[in-house]
Parts: sequence; structure tokens; C-alpha cells
Amino acid sequence: MPVRALTLLAVLAISTAWVAADEYEDLPYLAGDEAYAAYDEPFDDSDDTTYATAKTRRGVQHLRSDDGETHRFEDYVHIQYVEPSKPRNTRPVRPVHSERPARMTHFSANQSITASDEEMPIQPGERVYSDYEEVPLQVYEDFGSCDSCAGDDICSDCQAACGSCNSCNAGCGGCGGCNSCCGGLSAGAEMTILNFHPDGGRGSDLFGIDGDYNHNVAPRVWLGYEGASGWGVRGRFWQYDTGSNNTFFVETDERFVLGNVCNTLNTYMIDLELTKRFCLGRTRMRTSIGARNGAIRRRTVYGLGIIDDDGSDEDATALIADAIRVFDGTGLTFAFEANRPLFGTQLEAVVNARGSALWGDNKQSVLAKGAEALPDGMGNLDVNVMTQEFHGDESDTMWIGELQAGLQWTQPYQCFGGGVMFVRSVFEAQWWAQPNLEVGDFGTIPTEHLAFYGVSVAAGFSY
Repeated sequence: MPVRALTLLAVLAISTAWVAADEYEDLPYLAGDEAYAAYDEPFDDSDDTTYATAKTRRGVQHLRSDDGETHRFEDYVHIQYVEPSKPRNTRPVRPVHSERPARMTHFSANQSITASDEEMPIQPGERVYSDYEEVPLQVYEDFGSCDSCAGDDICSDCQAACGSCNSCNAGCGGCGGCNSCCGGLSAGAEMTILNFHPDGGRGSDLFGIDGDYNHNVAPRVWLGYEGASGWGVRGRFWQYDTGSNNTFFVETDERFVLGNVCNTLNTYMIDLELTKRFCLGRTRMRTSIGARNGAIRRRTVYGLGIIDDDGSDEDATALIADAIRVFDGTGLTFAFEANRPLFGTQLEAVVNARGSALWGDNKQSVLAKGAEALPDGMGNLDVNVMTQEFHGDESDTMWIGELQAGLQWTQPYQCFGGGVMFVRSVFEAQWWAQPNLEVGDFGTIPTEHLAFYGVSVAAGFSY
């Protein structure tokens, strides 16, 4: 069929749809997609009514007919509506109510195509009508890259990953990566640079002696999968090890004292959790609940050597105390995460909060040894040795709170099927409450409030 005839058929189809629009039924629409109105008719001052044709691009599709031929076309929506103001040449279509229903027509450069009712991206409040007859076609969507969506010049994370500028984020009213149209894997690694503060930051070790712990680098990794509905699963692992070693020396007229305090800390956490992504406006949020297994082990070795010289006999005393405190348990972990784009760019504010409760074994052991050497005649020493051990073991609950706040840069990519990469830097703080414990004759160890402060740098991707 000649091209001119095909063009005439397309024009007739559109014109017929415009006139007979009142006979059609409502077509479902999605919110938050880009539409621009091209005004064809002059402004009518008599009734303050403007007639316009609004074109909404959903994307490029490939339709494969029964004969195997593939046709490429774009979706358009023609809307006639009331706008009580003088129009400009083009403007974004905003939520308005159409008094005269319109017809939506699919067409291509070489033929007119109709299809059955389906969801199309229309702004809220607009009425769209359709009277499509069904055609046996298989639809293959092949969306290209996008420059803007819903009036925003930055495509969202998921839209770039899916290659669509429309339906992915309809639930958010625009770009934001909230109402994703695709699911996939996500993974990341984080370098935590934290300083450990025992006893809530006051710096005392298991014997109440000040300890100076170093900032230490510890890894945190995660791997997860999230479906198109926003539900997903995620596994996380974090391990932190640090220590301190302090030596001191005291000398007086009658006494010489040399001491050393060595502290070590080892901890790890393993999380397996169920996640749910949702949004509030342009803020992307995620909540999670799951199981956590973890342990914290602290050890303090305290050594002291004393030589007395009171002018008569000299004696020497050596004291060694070894204290080990361990909590090992399993429990629940809850988390809330939020990302908010800043200044219309790919820079985002990030806040992550997590709380956990572990139920398990709370243990402490103390081993104390002392040796005293006294002169006993010419060239002889009288050595007295004393050893004491104390143990405590109870089932109890340890509470953990975690907070991160900082900035994140998100970068969509099209290679390898498309996805999103990110890097972020945040301040991180953790608070642990290790419960009190009765340790035999040694006494009661009070509840210890342990703290971690520092920064974390992370990089990851979703695919």
C-alpha cells in the first residue's frame, strides 16, 4: 500500500477517535510520568476553553505480528481537556480533569495498529478512553536511555537500570527509584574505621584501668536480592578486631614499680534479613527484619612488678591478672534506611538506623597469680606463690544500637544489562549494652556500655 494511503488512514483513525471519544470506556493510568501538551487550536476567549493534544511517550516498543514481521512504533496519548488560561507553546501536563473524553491511538510510520486495553502513563485526574479491537501481537519492550522523567532532568536509579522513563517510578510521582519495575542482585563492601570506647567512652578496661584503643579498619560486606515488588532478602557480615598495650613505670625512694596492661577486642556479626523497599515522595526507604548471630570477646592481661627497698631487706612481688569476658548469642535485628536526592542531582543524603537484641551466654573468668620473693639468708630467697580463679556464666540479653548518617553518590550504568553503582561516606556510631554478671567471690561485674565511633566508606551496586 502506498505511503500516502497509509498516512491518510492514520490521520482518519486519529480524527475518528477524537470525535467519537464520548463512547469509550475509562483506561487505567499510571501516575508520575512525563507528558507535554502541543496546542493545535487557538485560544477561545468566549468560553475560556483551550483544546490541546497531549503527547505522552511511554517508550519504543517492538511488536511482532503473526507473520513474524516486527514493527517499531511509539505510544501516544491524545487528550482534550479544559484549561482556563492562555496556553504557551508547550508545557508539562498537570493534574486536570477532562470534560470531553479523548481517544488513545497506537500507530507507526507504516501502518495503523490497535491493541487491547492496557495501562498507560497518564497524569492523575486525566480521563482517557479507548475502544481498541484486539490484534494478535506479542509486545517486546526495548526502552532506550532517558533524559528526564516527570519534569526531572535526572533519571532515577531503577529507570536507568531498566531503561524506562515511565512506569518504574509511577508510585513515587516521579524519578526516585522507589517503585521499581525490575528486581535484581545487590552487593557492596564497606570499610569501617572505628575507635572502640569501653564503658561508654570513659576508657576503662575490665579492671577499671584506663585503656587507649586504636582506630582500626574493619570490613562489612553484604549480598542481597530484591524483586520488582520491593521485597527481598539480604545477608550481611561485619568483623572488628582491635587492642591496646600500655606500659607504665613508677619509682620512689622506697619502691620501684613496672606495669603493663594489654587489651584485646574481637567481635563479629552475621545478619540474614527480609527487606522491603518503599518511598515517600522522592525519599527512598527500606525496612528490614531478620536474624542476627554475633559475639564479642574482650581480654585484659594486667602485669605488675614491685621491688621494695625500705633500707633493710629488699623483696620483690609479681602480680598477673587475666580477665576474659564473652557474650555469644543469637537474636533479632531491625533496620530502617532512607535516601533523599539533594539539589536535583545524583548526590543523596543517607540515614541508616538499626537495633538488635541478642539472647545468649554472658561469661567472665578471672585468673589472678601472685608471687613474692623475700631474702632468706645469704643468697637464698623465700618465694610464696598464690593463685585464685573466678568464673561467672549466665543467660542474658545484649542490646545493640547502630546509626549512620552521611552522603551518597549514585551513578546508573547501561553496561552488562544496566544497573546502579554507588559510593558513600558516613559517620557511624554503635552502642552495646553488655549485661551485668556475678563472678563468684570476685564480685558483680556491672552492665558495661560499650561504644564505637568513626567513619565508614562503602561502594556497591545493584544489577
